[in-house]
Amino acid sequence: MTSQFKLEGTVGASNSVDPSDSRKFKQALVQLGLLEGAELASADFVDSASLAGLKAFQRRSGLPADGVAKAGGPTEHLIAAALAERDGAPRNTFALSDSVGEKGANRPQDVRNLKRALAVAGYYPNDKPQELTGRVHDELALGIRSFQRDFNLKRDGFLHPGGKTEQTLDRVLKPAAPAEREVAAGAPARLRRPQKTTAPEPVKPPSQNFIEKWKRKGFGGPRGSLNLPTLRNSRERIENILADKPAHFNIEKNPKADDTSPFHESKGAGLAALASFGKLIEEEARKQDVDPNLVKAIAFSENARGHYLGAAQVAEGLDLADSLFPMNIRPDIWGKLDPGKVDLTDPRTNIRAGVVLIKRIRDRIEDPTPEKVATLWNSTGKEKITDFGQYVGRMFQERPWER
Repeated sequence: MTSQFKLEGTVGASNSVDPSDSRKFKQALVQLGLLEGAELASADFVDSASLAGLKAFQRRSGLPADGVAKAGGPTEHLIAAALAERDGAPRNTFALSDSVGEKGANRPQDVRNLKRALAVAGYYPNDKPQELTGRVHDELALGIRSFQRDFNLKRDGFLHPGGKTEQTLDRVLKPAAPAEREVAAGAPARLRRPQKTTAPEPVKPPSQNFIEKWKRKGFGGPRGSLNLPTLRNSRERIENILADKPAHFNIEKNPKADDTSPFHESKGAGLAALASFGKLIEEEARKQDVDPNLVKAIAFSENARGHYLGAAQVAEGLDLADSLFPMNIRPDIWGKLDPGKVDLTDPRTNIRAGVVLIKRIRDRIEDPTPEKVATLWNSTGKEKITDFGQYVGRMFQERPWER
């Protein structure tokens, strides 16, 4: 019988993983040979062993090894496909005879095959027969770019025979063999199974100047000593921010970070948010000694990029969960920034909590550039600047709300 693998939320180094998702996720890793069966005893939460297995699967599959699997995301798709192949399900294959997409040859049969392939992968609607015709339209371009975005490919809305997008889509439909079998020797190097576990990258310790900055705030022992921890995972960082204790969050530059506007960007939505709440942002930012333009850049980006998914759900939202505008802040976690109950549906309170969060993130980073602060605002466990962080940095420089 073919395995069915489908997540309801996000699995990763977070304190908000649904127990049923954790159990399904661990059982899948056991079936794929990436986790010992004994680890299922602690199946209700995600531990270091299962995260290591997830990253190994991602590396083997040519995905970024970020240790995160999202509902409907590329990692979920590939796990489901690998389980299906393991259970003997027939393999799909995908190949083009000519280019498809924007400015492509768009032969009708290629277009139909691409639509079917994207539908199987979850990037194209297949509930309307007319949508599986051989015509190219906006829905197809949207599906291609969404797939390219999720798999870290060039977002040009275009495929050609033998190209990276075609190869990646084929791999989604026909995944690499399960972990107990090695990938064929002729496979691309990035798809081969690692021969040994890669040690975590060393973390740059905080400088003495950074430690002294915390001491000037009144922290330290009776002799002026201060043991400043460097925190690396999302849970530790969230707990530290909420407790407002001294810490160092290491985050590095990332030459691969892409500040390109996503296909679903709506600058109008970002500008409308700042037209409504710009004065509140300025007021709260000055109270907290935070650059108002940094807060505006984050608010603009959340609203402009979040417009694609509608009113109060944003793919790039804080830690990928339900969040509330105008700052797109997660009430179940960040509502605890201040004692007592905080109503984050109120715009002023929402903005105040967002500014407090930005300030606490900033204070824990050496050289807190807009890119670094925005990256951790968007995903607290990151150690390199992300596309979102790079995008916010560009908005901070361009300041479209001032035009």
